[in-house]
Amino acid sequence: MKLIIINFRKNMNPEQTRQFDETLSINLHQLRSPLGAIRWNLEAVLASKDSNLPDNTRKKIQYAHDSAVQMIALIRDMLDISKIKNSTASGQPAMVDIGEIIEELIDSIRSETKAKKISINYDPGDGQIPELWLDPERLRGIIENLLANAINYNKIGGSITVRVRQIDENIRIEVADNGIGIPKEFQDKIFTKFYRAPNAIKFKLDGTGLGLYVVKLYLEAWHGKIWFESQPGSGTTFFLEFPALQAPNKH
Repeated sequence: MKLIIINFRKNMNPEQTRQFDETLSINLHQLRSPLGAIRWNLEAVLASKDSNLPDNTRKKIQYAHDSAVQMIALIRDMLDISKIKNSTASGQPAMVDIGEIIEELIDSIRSETKAKKISINYDPGDGQIPELWLDPERLRGIIENLLANAINYNKIGGSITVRVRQIDENIRIEVADNGIGIPKEFQDKIFTKFYRAPNAIKFKLDGTGLGLYVVKLYLEAWHGKIWFESQPGSGTTFFLEFPALQAPNKH
């Protein structure tokens, strides 16, 4: 599907591109609801204590569930890209407590980190980070994406650390892991749409290749930036930095 979309758009004029993106967005919205229903129903079957599914059947249901989750993630990322490209990335800004969002996200992934015996820590620095004027759902999605990568490409018994600092007039968030890392020869492609490093594909077969591309677009829309430092076999640290935006003056 990725390659079909890319090839279609290459030969379009601006008006055709606009119409294509609009139609694609409508279709993606229509796909999201039934896929969500499939996902939650399959999860209910897998979680049911009264279910005596044969192991082979359970594996098939789990595969169908994981495929639905992957498609939902792809649709979400593609809708996000459409919003950003159409200058609607600001979302619904509100006063946001970054530390609170990070702690909520860490709590939400405890079962995943526990399953892989990964320790996860939050370092708030001096704790003096002000509340910011941002869309909380956009910020939540950005951090959630980086945490998911830190889990997916980490080792059994690894670690993750999330740090928040105020650097002059900017806020910096760091998400560090000691997982598989990114080989130097692939590092310049990491934020490219649909790209996944070969060692990442080998370590975890499924993935959209859109997550970091979307994160980068959002940071740029907020006049921020994202970069990383990585050593193969030793882990990766992603850095997010953006202005410490305050609520607009209503007077």
